[in-house]
Amino acid sequence: MFFSSIIIFFLFFLAPLDTDLGWHLRYGEYVVKTWHFLQTNTLTYYLEGYYWANSYTLYQIIAYFIYKFFGLIGFNFACALVMSAGYCLFCLTNLRFAKINFFLFLCLSFFSWQIFNLGFRSQLFSFLFTVLTFYILDKSENNPKSLYILPPIFFIWANLHGAFAFGLFILVVFLLDKIIYHKEKGVLTISLVFFISFLSTLLNPYGIGVYREGLTHITYPLGSLIAEWVPPNLTYCLVIAFLLIFTFISLLVKNAGKKAFWFIIVTTFAIFAFTARRNIPLLGLAFAECFIFTFHDKLAALENNQKFTEFSIIALIVIAILYISLGVLPGSVIMSVDSTAYCNDRFIQYPCQAVSFLKQKGVINENIFANYEWGGYLEWALPNDKFFVDGRMPTWKTPENLSPYTVYLNVIQAQPDYEATLDKYKTDVLLMGAGSFLDLELKNNKSVWQEVYRDGTSVVYFRRLIK
Repeated sequence: MFFSSIIIFFLFFLAPLDTDLGWHLRYGEYVVKTWHFLQTNTLTYYLEGYYWANSYTLYQIIAYFIYKFFGLIGFNFACALVMSAGYCLFCLTNLRFAKINFFLFLCLSFFSWQIFNLGFRSQLFSFLFTVLTFYILDKSENNPKSLYILPPIFFIWANLHGAFAFGLFILVVFLLDKIIYHKEKGVLTISLVFFISFLSTLLNPYGIGVYREGLTHITYPLGSLIAEWVPPNLTYCLVIAFLLIFTFISLLVKNAGKKAFWFIIVTTFAIFAFTARRNIPLLGLAFAECFIFTFHDKLAALENNQKFTEFSIIALIVIAILYISLGVLPGSVIMSVDSTAYCNDRFIQYPCQAVSFLKQKGVINENIFANYEWGGYLEWALPNDKFFVDGRMPTWKTPENLSPYTVYLNVIQAQPDYEATLDKYKTDVLLMGAGSFLDLELKNNKSVWQEVYRDGTSVVYFRRLIK
């Protein structure tokens, strides 16, 4: 397991590409410096003062300290460590299948790469804690007392990421499985553990509000607004459908307990994966665990096969060579130590030069309308200014009865009422992608906005000259 863990570590030694990282750092900094929790919106001038219950507090504090002491490269190590820990727990759940574990984890990693490749994020902790939940439930079959570790785990999880609700769901299904198969032993313990675990999730700065926020995200049509909430493409949908059918048939012919548990878990995670691609990693994990449970005996024979062992060694060497030769590892390191490379990544280009220009001009305490995907970065890079929208806000209620993202789109696309919106919310500066609809509108028509800066990535307009 040691050598394969090293491979997983370097596979996930990824630069942080999460566009929300900046506002997470601002929240973490606020908590550390003031010893208070930031409950109302102070980062944007649109919906300023809005109360927002989020379940990221502990993640934000961790992220702030990582950046403070280690810089961006610290997030590379953090991502690698979290995913390596997840892999080790996955292996401990199925100790007899060292080589099988590695290949299954690789498969689910590549299956979920469009989510994992963003590097260190709060979602990684939910993946880790889901693996941990499966591990504890597996060990509880022989040692029911191990379940008592779950309440403190859920307390931590509820302060890291909102997907802790999936963990509670897994625990409920585990209880139902016991009832279905008339295993009275353990039902009372599981019920008590679930109740205490639920109460522990309420020990967060926002109480029951994190559940309301989670329900809003599930019911709000984010798939039509935010890329990560978009349903997967046809290829992924076909793969998800295959996994679901394969699971159903495999469990149907298996004569053993826990069939109901795995069927409900895989089916539920498949449904969530169909609705939003961000849920694909949890489906991959659930299927991998179910696959080992279903084909336990056959996998044991394959694990001890000499030819499979030789194939595993060769595969490990090939994967290591390809990973290094394709530049994934060097590229991640360069991005985290070279600000120029970080600002100009193929995933997203940040307006770093424009930020330098605004700092030189002494732009302070101004309301800046900027690209949605730049919001988090700008809130960290220009902490003395306020911005129009960022990644926290798609589901927030607005005076326009539209998503804040839709209001933003109406402006950046230069819809007929864009000037009224900018005036209404007292916008001082425009910082947008060069060549955007709004940029072309302002270039071709006279307005109160004057272009003061332009580069290949961004353009800046002032409502008035700032000396």
